[in-house]
Formats: sequence, C-alpha cells, structure tokens
Amino acid sequence: YVNPAMENVALWHERDISHSSTERFWLPDAFITTNFMMHRINNVIANLTVMPENMMRNLNLTGGLVFSQRVLLELPLAGVSREDAYRIVQRNAMKVWEEIQQGKSTTNDKGESLYLQYLLADDELRSSLSEEQIRECFNFDYYTKNVDKIFARVFK
Repeated sequence: YVNPAMENVALWHERDISHSSTERFWLPDAFITTNFMMHRINNVIANLTVMPENMMRNLNLTGGLVFSQRVLLELPLAGVSREDAYRIVQRNAMKVWEEIQQGKSTTNDKGESLYLQYLLADDELRSSLSEEQIRECFNFDYYTKNVDKIFARVFK
C-alpha cells in the first residue's frame, strides 16, 4: 500500500480522476486488513495464557545474563570507561555462558544467579561497584516500575 499512497502524495493538490483508481483499491483494502489484524490480535490477547512461573524459569535459565546490560550501564556511572565496563561485563558473561553450555546449574543454593556470583567475585568490578549496587542490577522491579503508568496512558 505504500507505493500507491506515496505516488498519490504528488497529486494531492490536483483532485482529478487520474489517481482515483488507486485510491479505490488501496484505501479500503488497507482498512479491511487493519480491521482483520485488530480482530486477530484481540483474539490472541483474549486467549493468552500467562504463566509467570514459566517466565521466571526461562529467565533463570540464562544464569543472570539478562542483567548484563544493566551492569554495563552502571559501571560508567561509577567512573569506569565504557571500554573497560564492556570488557568486565563480557569477561564474566562468557564464563557464565561456557558453564551453562557445559550443563552447570544457573543458580546456587541461595538462588543467586551464576552471573551475580561471578560479578561479586570480580575484584576489578568490586573496586567500582559495591555489593549492594551489583545486587540492585539484578532487581526485576527496575524493569517493571512504569507498568502502571503505561497502562494508565494506554487505557486513558
């Protein structure tokens, strides 16, 4: 639909019959397709089964690697160069990835992720971030803190 619509832009100031055939084709078809898509997504959402336990299990399968970006963003705030931060995060992430590939457990007895354990044991990292700061990077609430605001805006 983009091509006929874009070709139509050049003729907006000229209302004649030369482009009406394309309008008769793509405008209704685009709206019918959009209507179909809306009904389909409505059906998907209405019948969606959310399994929080499975979601958490899948996140935990990563050994905490899902939090590497947050650690990477915290280090420059603590005065570490972006390059050094990347090197620290990648070094520990690769250790975790290799251990996951070998079938090692992704958590310890306390339920702490493998990645968190490696970060807490990394002296270079610990010289820049405290244990509390590192643990805060692994807080799921950080990622969902604006959910209520988003829903309020969407359903306003």
